[in-house]
Amino acid sequence: MRLKERLEKPGGQAAPEIGAGLTVKPGTGEEDKAAPGWQVEAGLVPRRLFRGPVNLRPYLNRLEEKELELWLNFEKDRPVGRRLAVYAVYWADGKRTLAEIADLVELETGWWDPEYLIRYFRLLARLGLVEISEPSDPGI
Repeated sequence: MRLKERLEKPGGQAAPEIGAGLTVKPGTGEEDKAAPGWQVEAGLVPRRLFRGPVNLRPYLNRLEEKELELWLNFEKDRPVGRRLAVYAVYWADGKRTLAEIADLVELETGWWDPEYLIRYFRLLARLGLVEISEPSDPGI
């Protein structure tokens, strides 16, 4: 079923089956825009340094044991995080801000999880898989 058809369904949620068990509410995301650090992080611009989606498994061994445990526990509480990550990485072209990426991911999946995106891109940066910079134009 196409995105347009899913959005036209009662409730207007795209692919609700993807988010089974997700604690973040789908929809406009207004209630979650105040997620910890979102106002600061939303303007950052990630740029992937690899082609396509990344399998984190071979990279996670670079983390200290405590960091790895924190990430795995965080991700366990967000069952759709990995799916959102695939979409988010696609849009991480060094031109779009995290806020723009979050909006695009929400349009494609129907789910808004800014905290996951912040932590995911920070993790990718820590592992050397993305660069994160300030927007080149403050008016962006």
